[in-house]
Amino acid sequence: YNQSAYFFAKSKTKPRVGIKLKDIDNEIRKVIGRNGGAYVEYVIEGASAFNANVLSGDILIEINGAEVLNAVQAINIMKAVPSNRQKMTFKVLRATKTIYIDVKLF
Repeated sequence: YNQSAYFFAKSKTKPRVGIKLKDIDNEIRKVIGRNGGAYVEYVIEGASAFNANVLSGDILIEINGAEVLNAVQAINIMKAVPSNRQKMTFKVLRATKTIYIDVKLF
């Protein structure tokens, strides 16, 4: 069996974006026809990404024009965004479409 469990704890600080990413696997690479990107595993309800309609299953391929190669790099790009910035722009693959999503930051 291949199972995962996630546990959440209440926090007084809101997540800046509110997504959990993982690297795309070989099966997803074949389907989308590319090696780079980060798979959105889940989106925290009420977080910035949730309010912007980022969905579990989206493939994040760009953040603010910077290409996303994997999950760690995507997180580093998001961390590097200045705290006074009001939004991030995600380029995602959803089903067979490429869409841009503006994520307003808290």
